[in-house]
Amino acid sequence: MPLTRLKDEYLEQDGVRFLMEDQDGSTVACRVSHQALRDHADRLHFSGTDGAVFEAYRELIEQVASDAYDAEGPFDDNGRVLVTPEALARVTRSANGYTMLGVVVHDGTPLKSVEVRVDDGPWRPAVLDPVTKAKYSWKLFNYAWNDATPGEHTIVSRVTDVNGRVQPTLEELESKKTFLEDNSQYPRKVMIS
Repeated sequence: MPLTRLKDEYLEQDGVRFLMEDQDGSTVACRVSHQALRDHADRLHFSGTDGAVFEAYRELIEQVASDAYDAEGPFDDNGRVLVTPEALARVTRSANGYTMLGVVVHDGTPLKSVEVRVDDGPWRPAVLDPVTKAKYSWKLFNYAWNDATPGEHTIVSRVTDVNGRVQPTLEELESKKTFLEDNSQYPRKVMIS
């Protein structure tokens, strides 16, 4: 049962506490841990307070909280739905391997596709989440990684819009002046045990 935002207000305390509601209108208390916010900010080269990180990535955090609620946990010691660092990292074990959740931040141009590449292998299609369809919202995507092997891997994703523009690599950026203009593909390391 998906959760929806109950109030825009939140409380910065031991991470960030926020309220959502279920389909029956019952209030669900949630918390994203300080460590989850810091780890997420570090992965995305984002600086700021826990509140700033929460505001910038709120839609993703609320989606993760909703997923945790549906999965019946984890919860903190006070019964709040807990968003953990592992949940925000979004590589999880699945029946056939691993599932990766990614986020596309874009300018509102409709998207044609998202692809994922592991360790300089071939580009493989990912699936855009149809729930994130508002023009200027983040777009979530999933990638089923069924042939994962133990060890460290480099994961990178790229998006192609309906006009055929492919997200550039860092080397392909034409004129980047600040980090705010960096829309390049961003490789990440993951460890599979």
